[in-house]
Amino acid sequence: CVCSPGRYTHSTSSSSSVTVTSCPLCPPGSFTNVSASSACLLCPPDSFSPSLGASTSSSCRPCPLGSRAPAGSESLQACACSAGAGLLCLLAANPGPDPPATLPPVTMTVTIIVYAPLSDYLAVQDLFLLSFAAHLQLAPSSVSVAS
Repeated sequence: CVCSPGRYTHSTSSSSSVTVTSCPLCPPGSFTNVSASSACLLCPPDSFSPSLGASTSSSCRPCPLGSRAPAGSESLQACACSAGAGLLCLLAANPGPDPPATLPPVTMTVTIIVYAPLSDYLAVQDLFLLSFAAHLQLAPSSVSVAS
C-alpha cells in the first residue's frame, strides 16, 4: 500500500507477526506533498494550517503581520502578536465570525487620522493596506488609497 500526498504510512504489528499498514490523513498543522511518506512535515514557524490531510506546503497560511506561532500550529488563534506589533496585528489576529459565502459588493470609505509625520505614515501605508485587506478578508488589489 502506497499512501498518497496528504497521508502518511502507519504500520502496526500484531502478536501474530502480521503487519497492518494504513494511510491516516496528516493532522492539522502539518502536510506531506510526496507519496509513501513515513511522516507529515510540520507547518513552519509563524504559520498555521487547520486542514486535515494537507498535501502542499501552501496549506500552511502565514500568521498576520507582527504575530508569531510555533511550528505545527493548527489555527489562527496560535498566532500571537509580538510585543509592539500594534493595532493592525490585534485586528488581524482576532477576526469576527466567518462571513456568509457570498456578500454583495460594498464601497467603504475609511478615514485614518495619523498622529505622526506624513513621511512616517507613507513609509508603512502599503503594510497598513495589506493588513486592513486581510482583516476584512479582501483581495489586496481591492483596497486603495484616495488622496
